[in-house]
Amino acid sequence: MSFSGGLDEAAKHDVLTTIVVFGASGDLAKKKTYPALFHLYQQGLLPRRTRILGYARTQMERDSFVSRVTSFFKKDTPPADIEGFLAICGYVSGKYD
Repeated sequence: MSFSGGLDEAAKHDVLTTIVVFGASGDLAKKKTYPALFHLYQQGLLPRRTRILGYARTQMERDSFVSRVTSFFKKDTPPADIEGFLAICGYVSGKYD
């Protein structure tokens, strides 16, 4: 199933969506990519069955990944929103070759 309307159109439907963030341990992901994805999540613009998978060379435990991802979220963000977002996020380390 394909939606030419983009994520906001797909969010209206039950579309299985996987977003892969390459370089997930880097500054761009921490400062821009994850906060932007979180904002889409908060606004209900991601399909319900969305999963976000971070991939990078850096080996990280779940706690380090969570700390990095949430470090640029607004301080007054409801904890339930953060927990819901983190529930759809994962991280895998590996090589790029």
